Amino acid sequence: MIAATVAYNGSTVLLAIGSRRAPEPAGARLFAGVFRRAQGLAGIGLTVVGWTLEVLALTRIPLTVSRGIYAGSLGLLLVLARRALHEQVTRRDIFGAVAVAVGMVLVALSPPARATAAPNPGVWVLLALLLFPVAFAPFALRLIHHRGGPRISAVASGAGFAGNGMFNLGIALYLSPSLHTGPLALILVGVVGFGLLGFSNELDALKYGRAGNVVPIILGLQSMLPVIAAPFMFGEHWPTADLHRIALAFGLGVSVSGIVVLSRGSANLLS
Repeated sequence: MIAATVAYNGSTVLLAIGSRRAPEPAGARLFAGVFRRAQGLAGIGLTVVGWTLEVLALTRIPLTVSRGIYAGSLGLLLVLARRALHEQVTRRDIFGAVAVAVGMVLVALSPPARATAAPNPGVWVLLALLLFPVAFAPFALRLIHHRGGPRISAVASGAGFAGNGMFNLGIALYLSPSLHTGPLALILVGVVGFGLLGFSNELDALKYGRAGNVVPIILGLQSMLPVIAAPFMFGEHWPTADLHRIALAFGLGVSVSGIVVLSRGSANLLS
């Protein structure tokens, strides 16, 4: 999972460069424009590498731990945003990113047991119905000629990647011989569909917002939503010890506060 985290951070920087150099404004056209650039192709390649390593990691560790490890890399992201993207990193960015990272690390230090059950097809469909409206929101806004801005794109991307992460776990469960999963075709549709929505919205957020501000929002949401859903969907029971339960709840609260800090004000807009 550490290797997957490095790949994801590298892809973020390359995708930010590719999306900002692409003349296309947003959505599918921006997606296609990034594909035509070397930085975009390299970023997409690293994303695929990170995804593959994450699925392999999920066969060995709980989803909660994988999200915590990923969130712990936000410090590296801020350094890359400053050095490679030449972005201004504000105190708000640092405070918010540290809050998200510390919160998710606390969650990872009090992890539930690994998944012991696979959802039935109805639960997968319910998950898709809950997350799709949020992940699709920027596209819906563009249909009525309204640009939501990088924060809305970041929230939508976080929802898309959260759905992608939970369907990724479905693939990991499918690879486990001791567990039975729902229809593989349904799970693959969820992986691809939510992955594309998360990725497209991330490009939007990176084109018009600073990576040091919008990426922690994306990461916080894509980390917290699966952690909250995992006990209900995958049998990842939260710890029984009171201290660990407190640490888990406190970590989630700190991460939420970090997302709120990052989402306030206009510091996320590129100058």
